[in-house]
Amino acid sequence: MISVIDAFLQLSNEARDKLLAVVEEISTLTNKSQLDAEKLNTLARDLDRVSEEIKVLEEKKCREEENAQAFSAQEADIVKELEIADKNLQDKLLLYSDVTGRYTEISDEIEDLRNNMYRMSTESSSKRSEANSLESYRESLNERKKQLEEDNKNIADSKDEYRKLLTEAEADLE
Repeated sequence: MISVIDAFLQLSNEARDKLLAVVEEISTLTNKSQLDAEKLNTLARDLDRVSEEIKVLEEKKCREEENAQAFSAQEADIVKELEIADKNLQDKLLLYSDVTGRYTEISDEIEDLRNNMYRMSTESSSKRSEANSLESYRESLNERKKQLEEDNKNIADSKDEYRKLLTEAEADLE
């Protein structure tokens, strides 16, 4: 009986080992199933999160495209305004150049007139001095003329006196 008991024990041990192996395999499969379920849950959550992010990014992309279109339209307006402003600037620069040129001409003309005025003032002073000199010369000539007229009168008076004396002397001689 020992052999049947041994065989029974041996069979019992083998059955227990098989049972433990099956339990372990069931446990492993259960754990694997739980891990797979957790992985699936994680993947599902990740998929939901990524889907939401994609949705948000697509909305953002649409907004950015709308903004880009609006900026393109604004850029065209800004370019037109810039061209108009540049044209106005060029016109103003031409006007400034013309005004500056005219200012330079007027400044040169004023300088020429100032020089002429100085020259004329100098000439006027010279002419005034010359006129004063001529006036003084005329006065001295007038004085000389008066002197000569007086001398002529004296000479005429003397001549008349000498004639008278001569006539008297001739009359006395006669």
